[in-house]
Amino acid sequence: MMRYLELVEAGSALEAAQVISNKLPDNTLGSVRKLYTVLYALSVDVIQEKAYRAIPTHVTYHSSLSLIAAVAGMNRITAWRSLAKLKAMGLVDWRSHKCMFRGRASNSGTVFQVRLDPLQGTRAKLSYDDLKHQWKDLERAARAKRLSCQVMQHITILESKSLKYEVLKSYTLKPYTDINPVIPYRLQPSLESLLSVPHSQGRQVAESINTAAVSLAMALQDSKSVDLYRKVLWALKKRLNAGESDEFHTVYLQVNRVIKADIPEWTGLRSPGALLVSRLKKFDWYQDIMTV
Repeated sequence: MMRYLELVEAGSALEAAQVISNKLPDNTLGSVRKLYTVLYALSVDVIQEKAYRAIPTHVTYHSSLSLIAAVAGMNRITAWRSLAKLKAMGLVDWRSHKCMFRGRASNSGTVFQVRLDPLQGTRAKLSYDDLKHQWKDLERAARAKRLSCQVMQHITILESKSLKYEVLKSYTLKPYTDINPVIPYRLQPSLESLLSVPHSQGRQVAESINTAAVSLAMALQDSKSVDLYRKVLWALKKRLNAGESDEFHTVYLQVNRVIKADIPEWTGLRSPGALLVSRLKKFDWYQDIMTV
C-alpha cells in the first residue's frame, strides 16, 4: 500500500488514485476501475483534510453517488453495478444513508468505506455507527448538492474531469454540520498499542494515547466513548509517571476478555464498551483516577 507521504508526493489525489487502480487485477472492468479511482481519490483527500497521525487502512466518508458517477463518466446504473463488483472484491462497502428530515425519513446521500490497499487487508465493512451518524445538515447539504449538480452540468460541456472532481471534493469534505464525525478509519496496530503507551516519552505521549484510545474504541465498536478512553489512558500515564503501578496491561487483558470471550459467547451483547467500563470500576485505581 502506498503510505501517506507517498500518496501526498504522488501529486493530486486523482493521480495517486490512478496509480493504485492500475494495481487491480487485469480482468477488472474499465467502469469498475474508473469508479474505484474516484472513490480512492476522495479517500486520499479525506486523509489530508483530517490530517490523521496514524496511517489508515480504510477510510469512511459521506458523499453523493450521482456526483461520483459524473466524475467517473458513467450513469448511476453503471455506478451501482460497479459498486457491487467492488464490494464483492472487498475494496468498497457502501450504503444509502437515511436520516430524519422535517418529520420523515429521507435519503441524505451515500456512505462509503474504501480499503486503501487493493491487494491485501480486511474487507471494507461499514459499522452501525457509520450508518447512524448524522454526517451533514440535510437542508444545507441539499442546497449545496443542487448547486454542485448545476456546476457539474456546466463543466460537462468543458469536458474537464479535474474540474468536476474539485466540485465533488468540495461537496464531500464540507460537513455542513457542527457535529463531531465518527471515527472514519481503522488503525494498525490495534490493541497492542495500549502496551506501547507506558514507554512513550515527550511528544510521543499524546499520539500514543490517541492511537490506543481510537484502537480501543474501534475494537469495541464504541466510537462514542473514545474521549472516555483517552481520559482513562492519560490518567494511567500520569499515575505511572508518579511512581504508581503500571495498569495498562490490566486494561489490555480486560479488553481482550471482552473481545475474545464475552462478545462471541454473549449473544445480544449491545455495548461491549459499557461491559469493559463496569469491570474496570471494580479496580481501586479506576476509582482513584476518575475522581481526580
